[in-house]
Amino acid sequence: MLRPFPATVELLAERTEWPPPYDPDRPATDEVPSAAVRFDDMYVGAGLRLDTAARACDTRVRVTNEDRHDGVGDERVFARPSELVRDTGGGITGE
Repeated sequence: MLRPFPATVELLAERTEWPPPYDPDRPATDEVPSAAVRFDDMYVGAGLRLDTAARACDTRVRVTNEDRHDGVGDERVFARPSELVRDTGGGITGE
């Protein structure tokens, strides 16, 4: 994936100072009406996702294995979260 960018890879490898990748206090300030947690997600562990959702303000969680993390092209992926947003009083573009 990064083979076409060897100079960029070298610059990233040389960098020694990085900001923290995750701020555990941030979710408490976010307004996230709906979140999907996939138990078999190959990128993000379900435990971390559930913990993050529990820290967010009034987040309704949908736990599923119906789709994959990268399934955004499948119209079913957004159907249930959109319903959850609508049911909690959030606006959905296009309705």
